[in-house]
Amino acid sequence: MAYKFQLGPAVMSGSLTQEGGLIIKDDDGSIRLNVDRLTGELSGSGDLKIGGAVKLDGVADAAIDVQSDSLYFLDGDGLMKKEAVGDLMAAVAGNGLSESGDQLRVNVDDSSIEISADTLQVKALGITDAMLAGSISDAKLAQDYVQVGEFTGSFADVLATHDTDDLAEGSSNLYYTDARARAAISEDADILSYDSGTGVLSVVGAAMSGSTLDIVGDSSAATAVRSHFSAGEMLGLSGGEFSIDAAAFSGSWADVLATKDTDDLAEGSSNLYFTDARARQAISVTDAGGDGSLAYDNSTGVITYTGPSAAEVRAHFSAGEMISISSGEIAVDAAVFSASADVRWDAKMAAADTGDLAEGSNLYYTDARVHNALTMEAARFITYDGSGNFAMDEALFSGSARGLLSGGEMVDYASATGEISISAVAFSGSWDDVLATKDTDDLAEGSSNLYFTDARARAAISVTDAGGDGSLSYDNSTGVITYTGPSAAEVRAHFTAGDGLAVADGDFSVNVDDSSIEINADTLRIKADGVTGAMLAPAVAGVGLAQDGSGNLDVDLNELTAATVDVAADSIAIVDADDSNASRKESIADLVAAMAGSGLSATNGVLSTEAGVTQSFVDANATLVEGMNFGTVTLSADRTLTLPSAPSNGDVVRVKAPASLGGNDLIVAVDGGTSHLIDGQASVVLESDGAAIAMQYVGNNVWIVF
Repeated sequence: MAYKFQLGPAVMSGSLTQEGGLIIKDDDGSIRLNVDRLTGELSGSGDLKIGGAVKLDGVADAAIDVQSDSLYFLDGDGLMKKEAVGDLMAAVAGNGLSESGDQLRVNVDDSSIEISADTLQVKALGITDAMLAGSISDAKLAQDYVQVGEFTGSFADVLATHDTDDLAEGSSNLYYTDARARAAISEDADILSYDSGTGVLSVVGAAMSGSTLDIVGDSSAATAVRSHFSAGEMLGLSGGEFSIDAAAFSGSWADVLATKDTDDLAEGSSNLYFTDARARQAISVTDAGGDGSLAYDNSTGVITYTGPSAAEVRAHFSAGEMISISSGEIAVDAAVFSASADVRWDAKMAAADTGDLAEGSNLYYTDARVHNALTMEAARFITYDGSGNFAMDEALFSGSARGLLSGGEMVDYASATGEISISAVAFSGSWDDVLATKDTDDLAEGSSNLYFTDARARAAISVTDAGGDGSLSYDNSTGVITYTGPSAAEVRAHFTAGDGLAVADGDFSVNVDDSSIEINADTLRIKADGVTGAMLAPAVAGVGLAQDGSGNLDVDLNELTAATVDVAADSIAIVDADDSNASRKESIADLVAAMAGSGLSATNGVLSTEAGVTQSFVDANATLVEGMNFGTVTLSADRTLTLPSAPSNGDVVRVKAPASLGGNDLIVAVDGGTSHLIDGQASVVLESDGAAIAMQYVGNNVWIVF
């Protein structure tokens, strides 16, 4: 390694071999050019101007990233510059092109032309009449027999000039002909014959036991006809006369009715049967707002109530002085504040019940209140005593149930015996025939299978507000269930302030004396000058401190423990004149460095001389000493100057070459009997006339050049 230290410019001839990197700085110390010694990479902060051609033979191939990469170009001002690929695409995009995502794209209207699979194509149905020039020849049409010039009116106008004679018959929808109609008819009876050629249907006389059949006057013919009929359930047949079979129909209308139910009776338009769907559609739910929610699914009949969420309840609270709220947790912002369990709201609440809570507008349940809430409208046979008891009034029930019945259509009724019978004259058909002509509007409602009404469905539902915050009510006249969430006042009513706290309108605050403790920006803190000597406990005065008669703390250095000073790491206390004589600390190393004057240097708190010794050397090898070593004569051969073999940490050795080296090298080397190195080397070479070098021993066998 060769070091060249000299004053003035270095004049060199021939080639220059540089062992390390090359750095060129300006007068201000800023790096203008840097050549890396390992990679040969050239970098700098100024412009690079090259008069000849630039060859980029070593540039590696790479796939360009149009969204991230840039291209170099020669600007109009003659300088090399760079531009993002995406910006280049935007600049070169002309008519019909645009830049998107740093790529060129073809602009299409997407109504007549579209891009599909990276290919331009005419869009389906994209060609309109306005786009067609002139007329289109028949050869370009799919059906060359269409004459466009003849089709001058609407389809309806053209259709009006044609009939089925102009439309060829298809294979499925065939036109009507007599032959087709006659061929579609056939007979399958011994007494009938059919001619499909003429369409004539006639009776075969021989098959009717005679050439002529007189059904009216011929008893044998009547018998033959009657043989095709028979009597069914509850009917008798004799001589062609149908009658009700009295033996089969032995029960009254009530007996027959007992064998039927509403499944045998068609539903009318007024008295509708009950279904879950009809009952569910008669009910609705209104969520009147507030916390929580109430919903109703009319497809399932499920009413869903979701109570207030934690966030909704917490929204009614805010933190006051000394109180903070986070995720529903209310806390006192003071480490000195603690409350015993007997003043906590949850402890008091756990020990209380409704007997400890005065009754408000939401009244508690009592039997008397329920009895008073019941009344009895005018009704036959039923009385109510106002105490929750309903009873049958025998005095009002003066007649038998038979007196309440009467005969109706097709029914005879004997009120004396209660016998109900069917009127044979009116009843000319079977039960099923009559039932088929009726619906629920013709059947009186019983006491068990009741017809559906909105009122009955709504009356079957009730709502109980069990107290507490909020309210739930139900209007059985409309079927509307209304839920109102807890008010802010109701929620706040559950909270009280304990020791050290106050509450107003749901806002908790901490009580402070404002002399030693204060609240600032919602935070509890010790007030400025709030702690007096009287408040300090004796234990506060540690080593180096003592309390006076008023409890104030004074510095007492006599209590400090003795220790060995470490000048490189320890500090001392000072009175800082530049800071109003405030007490400050300073490291001993900084103090020693400040004390080191001319001819002295300080390293890690240790003072040493920089030029304690001055020695000259001549045209011969020599041993260097701490301080200045300078040459006085021209060298006649290479000479070696050896550093001290046992230097102290911080020793400085300076070497100044003679005015002329005589073309020889002045070598500064470490003592061969040691493991010392100079910046990692065993020696440095001074090659320039008057060159100089300064070295300091920093310990651990290391000399550094500075």
